[in-house]
Amino acid sequence: MKGRKIKRLIITIVLITFLVLLFIISMRYISSSMAYVRCESISVSSPAAGKILAIRVDEGDSVRKGDTLFIMDTLPLTFKILQLEARMKAIDRKIDSRRIRLGMLGRKKEEMKVLVESGAASENKLRDIEDQIGIEVAGMRALEMERRALGYSLEELRKRKSDLVVTSPARGEILSVRIKEGIIYPSGVPGVDVCLTESFYVEAFFREKFVKFLQKGKPVKVMGPHERIEGRIEEVLRRTFYDQYEDETYVIVKIQMNSMPEDWKKKDFRVTVKVRR
Repeated sequence: MKGRKIKRLIITIVLITFLVLLFIISMRYISSSMAYVRCESISVSSPAAGKILAIRVDEGDSVRKGDTLFIMDTLPLTFKILQLEARMKAIDRKIDSRRIRLGMLGRKKEEMKVLVESGAASENKLRDIEDQIGIEVAGMRALEMERRALGYSLEELRKRKSDLVVTSPARGEILSVRIKEGIIYPSGVPGVDVCLTESFYVEAFFREKFVKFLQKGKPVKVMGPHERIEGRIEEVLRRTFYDQYEDETYVIVKIQMNSMPEDWKKKDFRVTVKVRR
């Protein structure tokens, strides 16, 4: 009885081993001819023109959202601040002049009251002085309102003026730095390109005859110079590439990776896919 159990166990083990070997033998790998790591990038520029004071990143640096890319001094903001400061001083002079006139009119009014009470002057002259006082008061209030508005504008400009710091809009890697320290840099022109970390993917070129094995979601391995990364097929693109030297047509496959390769700018990548025979 015991011998039969041992015999059955041996047969079961042999059968399982045979099936596993058969499954392994039935599997094979197909490989891409070429593969390139791609990414979506953002070009970062300055909202205002000025001189580049410092650049805080180099190509290949990893950055987080909010990290400083470069610092600049904004010349146009300086000019605007100087213009507003000049207007502010001119308004202050006008306000001072109106205050002096109001003081003079106030004294003149008191003198005129005495003359009116004594009958030496008519009430019309007193009303004329009061009208002048009203005009001066209204003018001074308008100037004070204009001064407050200029003060708010100056405060905002001074905040922006203090060495404009341009930061990264997202987490990623520096693809290129197009600016240099010391140059006068116009607004809106791309200065630093940031490759978004979450947008990295691989474009792999497979021979057209392999397209039947390349289903969406199928797991793959991205083989780099010094690493191997797991991934999956996201899409078989409709674009094809014909190599006239090899007389071969290739389909382009977009592949999402589980992590980003360290040497992603290098071109010696390939993608392997395990398929059934």
